[in-house]
Amino acid sequence: MSRWLRSRLPAHLVPSRIAVLDAIPLGTTGKADRAALAAWVFDRGSAEYAAPRTEAERLVAEEVAAAFGLPGIGVHDRFSESGGHSLAAARAVTPLRESTGRVVTLAEFLSDGTVAAVARRLADAPAAAPSSALEENPSRESYPLTGTQRDLWTLAQLGSTGTATTVAWRLRLRGRVSVPALRAAADGIVARHEVLRGTIGDHDGEPVMVVGPPVPVPVDVHDLRGLADADRRAGELATAAARHAFDLTEDTPLLRITLLRLADDVADLIVVSDHIATDGASVGVLMAELAGAPVASFAQVGAVALRERALAEVPGERDRPAAYWSGELAGAIPPDALFDRVVHGRRRFAGERISTPLPESLGSAVRALAESTGVTPFAVYLSAMGGAGRRTGAGQGRAAGNGGRAPGPARARTHVGPLVDVLPVRLRLGADTSFRDLLRAAMTTAAHAIDHRGLSSGELTALWGGDRPAGVPLTPVSIAVQPDGVPLSAHGPDTRLDLLGELPTGGSRTPLTVFVNATVDGAELIVEHDPSWRAPCRARWFTRSLLHLLHAAVVHQPRHRQAARRAQPVRHGRAGRGALRCDRRESPSLGHRVSRRSRLMAGSAFSNNFDQGRRPRSLVGSARSR
Repeated sequence: MSRWLRSRLPAHLVPSRIAVLDAIPLGTTGKADRAALAAWVFDRGSAEYAAPRTEAERLVAEEVAAAFGLPGIGVHDRFSESGGHSLAAARAVTPLRESTGRVVTLAEFLSDGTVAAVARRLADAPAAAPSSALEENPSRESYPLTGTQRDLWTLAQLGSTGTATTVAWRLRLRGRVSVPALRAAADGIVARHEVLRGTIGDHDGEPVMVVGPPVPVPVDVHDLRGLADADRRAGELATAAARHAFDLTEDTPLLRITLLRLADDVADLIVVSDHIATDGASVGVLMAELAGAPVASFAQVGAVALRERALAEVPGERDRPAAYWSGELAGAIPPDALFDRVVHGRRRFAGERISTPLPESLGSAVRALAESTGVTPFAVYLSAMGGAGRRTGAGQGRAAGNGGRAPGPARARTHVGPLVDVLPVRLRLGADTSFRDLLRAAMTTAAHAIDHRGLSSGELTALWGGDRPAGVPLTPVSIAVQPDGVPLSAHGPDTRLDLLGELPTGGSRTPLTVFVNATVDGAELIVEHDPSWRAPCRARWFTRSLLHLLHAAVVHQPRHRQAARRAQPVRHGRAGRGALRCDRRESPSLGHRVSRRSRLMAGSAFSNNFDQGRRPRSLVGSARSR
């Protein structure tokens, strides 16, 4: 089959793995269950398997297979064709460093691309600094905050909405709906994961996480069975529940659940927490444990914080990232030109969202383009956002906003907690930069940023050397791409939980964030913006431009160069306090129109260049994982 396809299709359109199934697994909505498909172990078919030949290749193959969730991997199998997205790669790099005592950076790992190449690099790789293992201490009552938690604590104090760090998910429960069982499962989660029963205290002028005893999780129950307006009422209740503001100095646990009973065997769960205790990857653990299938082992966030502190005290450990960021951020200009105004002082951290379904054809084309160019889907979305930011907001200035959320520390075990890094990603766009050139630059720059993580946002701002008003982040633009492997469904003895999506909380952590999320119903693109920084009409234009540019970047049709240029909105003059008059020809169904109008064929660049004749620009944005 592969040979037949290769004889008729461009290389980037040939599937890397093929399996024959009796039937496509379906989700609760009747659509293909992507999570079940992703978990399928593919037969290698006629592909030649090359077994490890040396001890180094055996060690690398074992770590890579474990990180990628594969039963095995050949020494010549390309990582990009074997599930090697950046988060999986990060999970492989750390244990390799610990088991070999040698440093192979994430950028080198992704560039080498095979077990054989990484094993050869290990022979001459520099020695790693002594590592510090995670050490659990159940009797300990307080821990330092991780770097991410410190940033979030600062954010929570600056915002006036109270929901800047709130996170909420909507889950669909099918099967036996038992409120006592739900309460017991939720209470068990809090008992197992210390961070959910922590409050922020003070120790010698430093914020610490004080771990309290287990307490019951508040569970609000609303029976909507038989109501004529059940859907409307469920939406109102979900919206209200998602806007809960936690007092991080007093409230415990940092978990609340609202149950909306829709039928005898169907209910929606609104699960609300705070980002200082959870992140996007935590939802998989929460779903599994709520469904009655608790994870066997997990890491406590306090242990991670202690390891961070121990590593920071290693002589010279912080010199390497400090040297890198001093050079990388030199001369960088924050992307303030994207916004109507920059709000100084105590920001409200308000958040409004624009959600658009991503057609499956578009998502498939993004993945195909990523594989054909040796990058990850994250790099494709990051590059598209860079181009969209330049077209919609930078004007004639030298900088525009861009950003990405990249994986933080590799996770040896499952966890509940914000184990992420917030990193700047700086893209340099020249007059002749093609989209494929931008893809490679985005991948390389993001990988280097991850390799040099470990400094706080305050330290990064100090290394940048510029002046930022209080409450104004160095990188007010970010993009978060949900990595493969986050479960979309969880099964218990007599229940099933499906992830319907993340809910708006009325707050925002940055003035402009783009989310690419996966749900049981498919992927969605969400633009979250602070209306005090950017007018809602301009945020809608940004969303339209981003989708048009992304579509044109992966579609192989001659007219798409013109289509990408038509996607650029017409900017009108400002009126009063930065207000913007917007074109009224806005389409709420852009995602569906994109899906209808083309057959997606990955691989083409959307344009030979960005804005011919203009000077090269530097784009700087934030990168953080979910």
